[in-house]
Amino acid sequence: MPLYSTACPLPINRKIFRHRASAPFSPTDLTGLALWLKADAGVTLSGADVTAWADQSGNGNNASAVGTPSLSTVSGKTFMNFAGGYFYGYELLTSAYATIMCVARFSATRDIEMIFELISGGGVASLALYRGFNLGSGYRIYNGENVSSNSLTNNNQTYLFGATVDGDQGDLFLNGNDDGDDYCGELTPEGNYYLGYYGADGDQITTEMKMAEIVIYDRPLTYPEKTQVEEYLNTKYEIY
Repeated sequence: MPLYSTACPLPINRKIFRHRASAPFSPTDLTGLALWLKADAGVTLSGADVTAWADQSGNGNNASAVGTPSLSTVSGKTFMNFAGGYFYGYELLTSAYATIMCVARFSATRDIEMIFELISGGGVASLALYRGFNLGSGYRIYNGENVSSNSLTNNNQTYLFGATVDGDQGDLFLNGNDDGDDYCGELTPEGNYYLGYYGADGDQITTEMKMAEIVIYDRPLTYPEKTQVEEYLNTKYEIY
């Protein structure tokens, strides 16, 4: 009798054909990751107050707390609460090419509600993503000139804010949708970075904001790459 026949095939070793599940996406899978902060990792506490927020990108661009920011829970997800303070870190970007994505929600509408900003040694803002400036609940990207959003955002609602700066071109996107594009100026970003604080031009304004996660790349992401990051953040925080 032959060792193999159609009537009596050899048993299949199922271990050989078992498919290995692919690893979940991480922002570190893409090149150019400059900063990755998330409220559910790398947080140093002193009692209820946050004193430091560790960069998860592997670049050591850690953020230090000023005042008394704290942690909050929103719909079972961990958010950094900026009601009592803000964060800063050292020089992060040195060219006008970047992608910024941030999961955040606001609890008040002010003239300016800063999400992310670079401030040079002369006290001048050189790159900023923020809400406000007489737009009520609209938001903007700034690199010498402002690009304004087409949409408004509500207080006490979580959004995925995004922006790309590609030289002098600025693009905004909200909850995965394109939301404005225009000339954004020709500054070369420099200086320390700030989260939840506007300190340029002699003003000192903190933001009433909760931030779950912020991801910054030192280059414009391609559309498929941008979609990967958006899907990661939306799946995690169930935004839209």
